[in-house]
Amino acid sequence: MKSNISLLILLLATSLCWMAEVRADNVLRGDVDGDGSLTTADARALANYLTGRGAVSVGARTYVDLGLPSGTLWATTNVGADNSWEAGDYYAWGETQEKSTYTWANYLWATPDTTITRYAQSGSSLWLVDDVANMQWGGLWRVPTIAQWQELVNYCRWSWALVNGQYGYRVTANGTGIFLPSAGYWRDGNLYEDNLTGFYWARDVFPADSLMAYGFYMDNYDHFWGYRYRYTGRSVRPTLQMSDLLRYDVNGDGHVSLADLTTLVNLLTNNV
Repeated sequence: MKSNISLLILLLATSLCWMAEVRADNVLRGDVDGDGSLTTADARALANYLTGRGAVSVGARTYVDLGLPSGTLWATTNVGADNSWEAGDYYAWGETQEKSTYTWANYLWATPDTTITRYAQSGSSLWLVDDVANMQWGGLWRVPTIAQWQELVNYCRWSWALVNGQYGYRVTANGTGIFLPSAGYWRDGNLYEDNLTGFYWARDVFPADSLMAYGFYMDNYDHFWGYRYRYTGRSVRPTLQMSDLLRYDVNGDGHVSLADLTTLVNLLTNNV
């Protein structure tokens, strides 16, 4: 795929470099860089996306549109899982690799005496390089914010369910839904409360104590936002933003792929 992309990039460089700026006054389809106009810069932005980590396209993972006001799209599986009911992998907050043990001594962003070395300020939020959803899945995927978790509570129906031997919550709205397994958590070298409780990381540090980060807790009695020590291994459910996806999905097929670059080249050529 990368060789084909490189060929298209060469085509852009040799045959489209002379183009004047093409305004997209009525239609913003193809405005990948979001500057309000359709130019060769959009093709370069999309090509850079496709040849980088974004090569893991949206189409490689599935998501649902729950009709949420923010336009958030929720993945149907956890990071590391192949099916909705599977726990997937566990991560300390702000780390992007699994471990066999989870302690303050081996936490990436603190010293063994729990002095925080990154994200110590109140209101800190994950940088993209430390966002495990993006580092593992690529493209536009992100760990959700605590506000996105709360929106899921406010606008969806939650029901405790058993799916393929795994307890968790069905979350439904807009004629569709997701399943969030209660996968427990890792501390030291042990898995605790599997199939009893769940806690999913959010993108934000807990403002009252930087040793902790926000997330979403659930058991068979309730579900609500909370906070936990950052060194513990927890679940991650990725999200997309509809506005970001639409900018990259030039041909409107729900995937971000080489076909979008071909469509964008055609749009540029036809508008000269």
